[in-house]
Amino acid sequence: ITLIFVSMIIISIIATDQDGVFIIDSLLNKVIGLTLITIALILPIKLGMGFNFSIGVGAMAAQFGLIIAVCLELSGFLGVIFAVIIATLLALIFGYIVGLLLNKARGHEMISSLFISYAANGFYQFVFLFLFGGIIPVKASELVLSSGTGLRNTIDLKSTLFKPFDGILELPIFVLLIVASIASLILFVIKLRKDKSIMNIISISLSSLCLIISGLIMFSSWLPYNITRWNTIKLPIVSVLIILAIILCYKYIIEDKISHAIIEANNGHGASKKKRITAIVVSTVLAAWGQIIYLQNLGIVNTYGSHGSISLFAIVALIIGGATLKHATIKHAVIGLILSQTFYIVSLPLIDGNLSSIVQTIIMNCVYLYVFTKKYADSKQLVLNN
Repeated sequence: ITLIFVSMIIISIIATDQDGVFIIDSLLNKVIGLTLITIALILPIKLGMGFNFSIGVGAMAAQFGLIIAVCLELSGFLGVIFAVIIATLLALIFGYIVGLLLNKARGHEMISSLFISYAANGFYQFVFLFLFGGIIPVKASELVLSSGTGLRNTIDLKSTLFKPFDGILELPIFVLLIVASIASLILFVIKLRKDKSIMNIISISLSSLCLIISGLIMFSSWLPYNITRWNTIKLPIVSVLIILAIILCYKYIIEDKISHAIIEANNGHGASKKKRITAIVVSTVLAAWGQIIYLQNLGIVNTYGSHGSISLFAIVALIIGGATLKHATIKHAVIGLILSQTFYIVSLPLIDGNLSSIVQTIIMNCVYLYVFTKKYADSKQLVLNN
């Protein structure tokens, strides 16, 4: 399925002749925004709980935090930190409740998590449609519907919480490639002194080629504009460092703490109730943080829709990256995100009008059918878990 998506992306790029700068720039924003949301799915899979469709609950917690910050007229770095604190507290509570419910539904976690997400969405809409502006006062009157009760469908973050982290430090991506190429060259030259293998020679050659190309794009004045304009692509360093720090903590602290439970789940014994709840809490908190990063980068909150399909897109990304109902890694998440988001970006102009979104919907659902039917064929059991 990964190779199929690579083929479709190549065909779409060739057929539409799209601007490479636009594709890369859009892809970086999407991948940075959705990385933590996709990684949030991994731990429950490793503990034998399948795909956690209830990560939408974490996204709702994030939107609670952002909306409350906007309603209190907070902005900038302080506003986002406030939103993160509120979202984290809510995600811890919501994740614990979801974990308790999924322990009651052992063996049917995926379908249960899906309906938990639907039920949570009902409570979410009740709070923002009937309580905010009515029972709960809102200082910013422009956020409330004309009836005086309920929040508007869209909340603009561009004057309050738009890219407070991204704006701190942004560097051209080819400057980072120059630094990475120099570091790689030094590393492989040191290795070459001890081991004159063909792989080290190839690595030095590729690092040198990357250094030359990146240097020309960044500093050359005689190359055509279509090439030199690639130096306008920038990477938000602070956001990337935050995401990397969270991933490292997740990988080397959280997973290590419950590694024994993961081994038990892989051997078919099943993890303890406490470990399963921990996995769902971590999943919900990561989804909340990921949604905040995604929405502050986007600059707008769709009050009643931003959280709606977040689990579906994240799960499809994992599957495209090579994950299954029983096995998923960070590598699957990153590869799947890059492929799925590239496909969405390059396939939109391929088919005009609403037909493009229809075709994307068909393909997404076929991906789900593929992974579930493949599970049945492998195990010869008509069950989704264990």
